[in-house]
Amino acid sequence: MKRKILSLILVFAMTVSLLTVGTGAVEPTYGDTAGHWAESSIERWSGHGIIQGSNGLFDPNGQLTCAQLATILAKLLKLPVAKDAGFTDNTADAWYYDAINRCAAAGILNGNGDGTVTPEAPITRERAMVMLARALGIEPIRKPDLTKYTDAAQVSAYAQGYVAALIEAGIVGGVTADELAPQDNITRASTVTILDRAIDTYADEAGATVKADGKGIVLVVADDVTVTGSVDKLLVPANDIEVTVKGSKNIDDITVSGDNSKVILDNASADNVTLDGEKCAVETKNGAKIDNVIVTENAPGATVDVGSGTIVGNVENHAEDATVTGSGTVKKVESDKDITVKTKDTDVKNIGDEKITVTDKSGKDTTIGTTGSGSSTTVNKGTTSSGGGGGSYTPPAQHTHAWATAWSHNETHHWHECTKAGCTVSSNADKNGYAEHTFTNGVCVCGVKSPEVKATEDAWDALNTKLAEIKGNNDAALVTAARNGTAYTLLLDVDAIQSGTAAFEDNFLSGLATNLKAALDSSFGSYTLSVDNQDVYTSGTFNNTNLKNALFSVADGFFYTLSNMNGADGVYTYKTVDAKVTGTNAYSFTIAVQLKGEDVSKVKSLAGTLADHLQMEMLDSDTINNRYGITVNESKAIVVTMEMPDKLMQAGVDKIGSGENAQKAFDGDGVTVSALLGIMNSIDSLDGVLGNNASDVNSVLTTVNSNANVVNKVLSKMTAKVAPKNGTPANFVMTFTPGNANNAWKDFLTGVIRMVGDGVGAMRPNQFKVVGVAGSEFSDRNYYAVPVTVTIDLERSMGFQATETVVVVMHIDFSRYDTSNTQGQSAQSGNDLSESNAPEAEGNVNPVANSVAEGSDVKNSVEDLAK
Repeated sequence: MKRKILSLILVFAMTVSLLTVGTGAVEPTYGDTAGHWAESSIERWSGHGIIQGSNGLFDPNGQLTCAQLATILAKLLKLPVAKDAGFTDNTADAWYYDAINRCAAAGILNGNGDGTVTPEAPITRERAMVMLARALGIEPIRKPDLTKYTDAAQVSAYAQGYVAALIEAGIVGGVTADELAPQDNITRASTVTILDRAIDTYADEAGATVKADGKGIVLVVADDVTVTGSVDKLLVPANDIEVTVKGSKNIDDITVSGDNSKVILDNASADNVTLDGEKCAVETKNGAKIDNVIVTENAPGATVDVGSGTIVGNVENHAEDATVTGSGTVKKVESDKDITVKTKDTDVKNIGDEKITVTDKSGKDTTIGTTGSGSSTTVNKGTTSSGGGGGSYTPPAQHTHAWATAWSHNETHHWHECTKAGCTVSSNADKNGYAEHTFTNGVCVCGVKSPEVKATEDAWDALNTKLAEIKGNNDAALVTAARNGTAYTLLLDVDAIQSGTAAFEDNFLSGLATNLKAALDSSFGSYTLSVDNQDVYTSGTFNNTNLKNALFSVADGFFYTLSNMNGADGVYTYKTVDAKVTGTNAYSFTIAVQLKGEDVSKVKSLAGTLADHLQMEMLDSDTINNRYGITVNESKAIVVTMEMPDKLMQAGVDKIGSGENAQKAFDGDGVTVSALLGIMNSIDSLDGVLGNNASDVNSVLTTVNSNANVVNKVLSKMTAKVAPKNGTPANFVMTFTPGNANNAWKDFLTGVIRMVGDGVGAMRPNQFKVVGVAGSEFSDRNYYAVPVTVTIDLERSMGFQATETVVVVMHIDFSRYDTSNTQGQSAQSGNDLSESNAPEAEGNVNPVANSVAEGSDVKNSVEDLAK
C-alpha cells in the first residue's frame, strides 16, 4: 500500500494537537503549580512580573510575609521611590527596604503602632486584606456586619470595614461558608487569587488599548493607554502617565493617585473622579460628563479641564493651587482652599472654616467668606471661550449635501463623503455618519476589520506559508491552512502521506510547533486565544490546564468521530471547534479539521473497528483514585479504556480449555511482560485470530515498520515511565527498531520488545490489577490499570517541557468465556496458558493502541501488547 493508514492517523493526531497550539500540555512557569487550583492566577501575575518564585518553584501553599506582599503591591502599582518610613525593623540593607517604604508612603502599610512593621513575619489574612484593599482603593464599610461568620469577633477593629468591603465586592470570602479565619496566615496562592478576582484588566504596556468588561477593577500603570468597554472602577496609581477612556459610560469611580498623571474622558461618563496625586488632572472632551470631581489634599496643583460641550456637575476641592478650566460647563465648585476657576458662569462656594480666594479667567481675585450669602459667588459671568465682535455678518451661500453611500474611513473612524461639488466641509468629524469604529465580531459596518481579526488572519496565513514547505507524496502539501470569513480549516491530504525514509522531513515535528508559536507571538501581542471556551494562550504564555482541556475536547471520541465523518466534494470534516481572539475587541471564529483523499474510506473503516473497543476520557484525580486505586499528580488525566474483542478472548479460552484457569495463569507471578511478548512473537500470522481484520492490521504494522524514522522522531520528544504496584518503576527505551524478517507482525513485535527493555519486561500483569478499591465498580473484576508518566520535551520549538499521566485501563476477563468446541484443551502449564493469552490479548489491541491520538501511540501499544 503506497500510502499507509497509520501514518495518516499519526499525522492527523499531530494536526489535531497543534490545532490547540500545543501537544496536550504546557509546562507552567513553576515546577509546583501544574494543576493547582490557583495555577491560572499564578501564571497571569507571573507573566506581568508581579510575582516570582525561587529555584523554579512558587510554593503556592507556603505562607506569605509582610515584606513579600509589600513587594508585590509596589510592583503592581509601580509605586514611586519614598523616603524612610521610620520603621525600626526595616533596615536599609534589607532586600525589602524600598518596597516597605513605598507602601508606607502610599498609605497601604501603617505598621504595628510601636514603630515596627515585622516585615519577615507571616502575614495574617486580615492584615493582608487590609493592605490589598488600600492598594486597590477600596474604601472600608463604616458599619460592617460580619455576624454571618462564627469567628467574626476575631477580626480586629481596624480591619473589619476593609474585610467587609472586600466580601461585599465578591473579592474575598471565608475559608468556609461561616468561617473567616482572620488570624490565620495567608498563603501565597490565596493572595494572588485575591488580586486576580479584584483586577479585571491590568494595563502595564505603554501605548496599549485595552477593553474592560465591567467585572472588576481596571488598573493602569503605563503611559498612553486607551481604555474602552465597560468600566466599573479605574485606578491610575503610577506617576507621569496619561490614560484615555473612550466611549465608556456610567463609570462608577476613577481615581488618579499618580503625580503628574492625567485621565482623559473621551465621549465617556463617570459618576465620581478622585484626584489624589500632585499636579494630576482630569480632562473631558467629545460630550463627556462627570457628576462629581473630588480633589483631595494630596493633589496640590491639580487641574480639572472641561472641554467644549462637556459637563461636570460639581468639583469638590481640598488642595492648594487647584485649577478648574476649559470652555465646557461646570455647574458648581466647592472648595476650602484658594482656587482658580476659569469656566464660565460657575458657582463657587466656600466649604471651609476660613476665607478663600477665587481667581477667575481674567485673573481677578474674589474673596469668599465662610457663612451666609458671602460664602459663595459666580465667576466668569457671560464669558465665552472666544472673544471678538463688531462689523456685520454675511452668511455663506446654502449648500445641499449629497452624501455617498459607500463609507470612507481611517484607522479610528468612518464617515460618508459629500459627492456634490462646492462642499466646504473639510473636517471628517462634520461629515455624515461620522463615528468611531464599532466592531461586531471584529468587523465594523464600514467594512474595517478590528486589529484582532487582522492578527488572526495574519497568523493563519503565516502558518499556511510554513505548512506549504512540508511536502508529501508527489510533492503535494501535506497540510493546508485556509480561511473563508470566520471559517478556518486545517486540511490533511491523505494521499500526500508517504512511507519510507523520505516521509516527513525533520521540520515536520518541530516546524509545525515552532511556526505556530512564532505566528501567535508575532501576531497576537497581548491578545488571548480561546479554544472551546478555554483560554489557552495569553500574551505569549500558554495555560497548561486550559490547553489540556481544550485538546481533550478536540480529541474526545476520536475513533467514533473519525469513523462517522461526513464528506462533501471529497473533503471530510473530523471536527469543528469554536475559537476566539480577545483584545480590546473579541473575534469569534471556527476551526475545522478536515481530511481528503482516496484513502479516507480506509481510515473511516479502521477507526470504526477501533471505536468498538476503545474509550478515551478525561477524569479528575479523585475519580481515578476511587476507580482504580491510582494516584496521579495532575488535577485531571486522560484515561484510555480498552475492551478486548470477543473473538480473541474466546480463542484464548478455547486453546486453554477453561476461562477460570486462563485467568488464574494470567494473574500469576510466573507471567511477565517479556514472556508474553516472546510468545506473541512466535505467531506467524494474524489471520487465525483476527479473521477479516487481519489484512488491515497487517497494513498498519507495515506502515509502522517502514516509518520507523517517523516513530522515532515522535519518541525523541518523549520519555515514558511505568510505575507498577509493589514494584520498581521503569522507563521504556524510546527508540523503535523493527525486525527485518519481512513479516509485518513479527518485525513489529521485535521493535516493541526492544522498546520494552528489561525493566518494563520484568513487570507482571498482576502488578496492575485493580483490586481492593472500596466502592469501585472496576475493583476485583479483572480490570488492569497501567499509569504511564509521559514527559514531552518541546523546549526548542515551543519553549516548554511538560509531564502528564495517561492511565491505560484494560478489561481482560477470561472467566466470562467457556470453551466453544474442538479447540478447547485442558492446559496443565502456565506456558500453555500464556500462549493462549498472547494472541488473544494482543492481536487487535495493538492497532488500537497505535491509533491513540495523543502523541503517545507507540507507548500505548507497548502497554497493550504486554497484556
